[in-house]
Amino acid sequence: MLQKRMFSMLSGAILLCAATFAVALDSDPPIGTDEARCQDGVSKTLGKFMWSKAKCMTKCDSITPQDPDCLPPYGGTTISCLESAEEKMAKKMHRRCRDAENAGKDACPECYGGTAGTCETFVQDELSTVAALVDAQLTLLLCDDSASIDNLSADEVDCRDRVAKRLAKHAAGIGNCLRKCRRSEIEGETDGSCAADDCASSGFPSAGCNTKTKKCVNRLTEKGYIKVIRSCPDKPDCLPEPIEAFVAPFANLAGDVDDDAFCYP
Repeated sequence: MLQKRMFSMLSGAILLCAATFAVALDSDPPIGTDEARCQDGVSKTLGKFMWSKAKCMTKCDSITPQDPDCLPPYGGTTISCLESAEEKMAKKMHRRCRDAENAGKDACPECYGGTAGTCETFVQDELSTVAALVDAQLTLLLCDDSASIDNLSADEVDCRDRVAKRLAKHAAGIGNCLRKCRRSEIEGETDGSCAADDCASSGFPSAGCNTKTKKCVNRLTEKGYIKVIRSCPDKPDCLPEPIEAFVAPFANLAGDVDDDAFCYP
């Protein structure tokens, strides 16, 4: 009886292994460890780049408000600040995404090369894309208030500079939520989607978003609105909309970064 039971268990195990192997053959192979590390580094570094860019712009605005050098196409010390930030972030991403030709192993995801030719050009393209998106939002925030009755008061300058930095931090925070989800997804430990459309659209996750990611994004969105409102009791008159309306576009910016960073071959 025991022999029959053991034979039955062994037969079941063989069938289970065969079924598992068949499923594995039909599934796409998981992304390599080095490639996953590269994507994670790109996502994290682009979040830091948003913060660095906001700091360069607000530093200029706090010293010389309404100065054209503080906004695109930039000028003076703002240019050197931005160039330094971009160079630093590019080096960080290159270290995480070393190509076979310069490191003896290929850590650049195929989808990066397919998008822009090589990992190096992909990194530069992403920095340019993120810079343009941040420029578009912060240019609206750091608007020309010279036509208002009180021109641009010191409190209004302080308000918009604090909000600009908080928004960049908010985007980086949303990016971290999505990044953690992507890590879990690769390890098969998610119960829902990690896609930006499901988890970060305007900062409000859909029902299909991974549970932990949903909680993470919801918590940051709530904090983001509260912090932005508290940072700006006296907003510049040139802003036609409530200051907290900038929170959603920065959540979407985090989603755009995630979509690009975590492409799959």
